[in-house]
Amino acid sequence: MSSSSTVLNMIHFSGKMLVSFNASQFPLKLTPQNYPTWHAQLVPVFRGHNLMGYIDRTPPCPSPIVQQKDGKDVSTCPSPADKIQVSCANHFAIRILSLREKLTNFKRESKPVSEYLHDIKIMTEDLALCGSPVFDINLVIYVLHGVGTEFRDIAAAVCARDSVISFEEL
Repeated sequence: MSSSSTVLNMIHFSGKMLVSFNASQFPLKLTPQNYPTWHAQLVPVFRGHNLMGYIDRTPPCPSPIVQQKDGKDVSTCPSPADKIQVSCANHFAIRILSLREKLTNFKRESKPVSEYLHDIKIMTEDLALCGSPVFDINLVIYVLHGVGTEFRDIAAAVCARDSVISFEEL
């Protein structure tokens, strides 16, 4: 899939082409760091081709239970989606913990305020992609905690408001 013009064909054993995928439809290769983005990229394509059943075990996917000739169940096979999610789950838990800790301890130091706010926004977007969004009230607390003492008057005014200020307003 090195070229965007590469076409992947899924050929049925009968010789009929079932589905044709273009590599440009999947520009992002799966890594433990990008599972949510990769998932968001693939699901619409599979849904569009009515293939989600083969991914998440919804009909018309074959049964995950294999039966012997005597009618006894042999085993249950996890779906491909389950396998991918489990393999990435531990990494995401660690990534979420790491990002939350970084956000909690993040300081502006000598950076311009715009750069500081941009860095915080990137961390919160990463957390949202990992399935752990940061709510506005917590985000404001993180910003005010790390912005520094020279902004304590602004921080006091924000805290004195009757309503929670959004990140964009801040």
